Amino acid sequence: MQISDVQHKPFSKIRNFLWPIHHFELKKLVPMFVLFFLISFVYNLLRCLKITLITKAEGSSTVVLPFLKIGAVLPGALLLTYIFTLLISRFSRAQVFYTILTGFLVYFALFLFVLYPNHHALQLDTVANWLQIHVFTGQGSTGFIAAIRHLNLTVFYVLSEMWSAVVLSMLFWGFANEVTKVDQAKRFYAIFALGANFSGIFSGEFAQLIEMIPYVPMLPFDEHNQWIFFQLCSVLFIGGVIIALFYWLNKNVFHLENIQSKQMPKKSKKLSLTECFSYLAKSRYLTYMVIIVIGYNIVYNLADVMWTYRVEQVYQDSKDFNAYMNRITTITGFIAVIFAFVISGNVIRRFGWTVAALITPLIWFLTSIGFFSGLVLEKTIVFDIIGTFVSNPANLVLMLGSM
Repeated sequence: MQISDVQHKPFSKIRNFLWPIHHFELKKLVPMFVLFFLISFVYNLLRCLKITLITKAEGSSTVVLPFLKIGAVLPGALLLTYIFTLLISRFSRAQVFYTILTGFLVYFALFLFVLYPNHHALQLDTVANWLQIHVFTGQGSTGFIAAIRHLNLTVFYVLSEMWSAVVLSMLFWGFANEVTKVDQAKRFYAIFALGANFSGIFSGEFAQLIEMIPYVPMLPFDEHNQWIFFQLCSVLFIGGVIIALFYWLNKNVFHLENIQSKQMPKKSKKLSLTECFSYLAKSRYLTYMVIIVIGYNIVYNLADVMWTYRVEQVYQDSKDFNAYMNRITTITGFIAVIFAFVISGNVIRRFGWTVAALITPLIWFLTSIGFFSGLVLEKTIVFDIIGTFVSNPANLVLMLGSM
């Protein structure tokens, strides 16, 4: 009989509220908590870094972001999803984890030591200028031209974005779903989310500390960009720790638990891509799930682009721009930790997944009213009236967007 099959005393009310975990489950929970923390830590570093590099590049601005999200991130996500599907159909999840994560780290190392130090030499100025003069002559094409001109940074932006889609979503959560039982998921997943939220606090503070390191002349980066070198070195180091921790988990925890005894269902016949879409079209449940995911991404990306645009208007220097974004990451982490520790897990256990899932869009809707109202009313008399009470209304809009 497995340890987890034994009947255990129910938790007390206080413990069920704060820490509904059995002692024997810590050997699985703690390492996975740390694993999720580290993956989220890297995601937060890359998120602020990728936006700063591409928007503060010569001739670029936040107008490049919509073109990147639609013309680069979307095709990149489809391509990497296809590659992930091919790999997972041929190799074990552990082998796929090592392969994909190593690929990311190799690219980031190449970007750190070769591509970014030679960024100006790699700019596609001739191609971008020709397109701007002969093909895309309108003002609305500025972002597209910037994405072509800085193709090196465009690729970095896409792969940094893919860290969330592939490593965070597919690799970690696929692994977590495979090794976590349904009865454990209600208790474990809220704690995993706590790890992700803690990472926001630490990554934001860590990035700001890096910017305070005295200049080291021996580095292949000038004084103004030295913080980029240290952030990418941190990404590489933490990536190595993630691989080592994942290896330790598989060898010392899940191997000893003998996952095969969980009677995992046999793999069914693989469906072709056409069959997958056909099955999707016939399933109302999956269709609604797709609509939810698409709706979330539309809302997130619209809000993200408009907020980043507002940050750029207030902070012109790339270092200050990155510092502000990391401060918001830290504050978000603090608030999210409180919510995750006190509210999320208990809402899931008491009211179910549906109520918990509805909280996010509801809060987003309410807080967006102030931000988007500020953007719409900025050039009206309403803002002039607000200006009599607030010294800088533009900063007020930025604050509402950050909230």
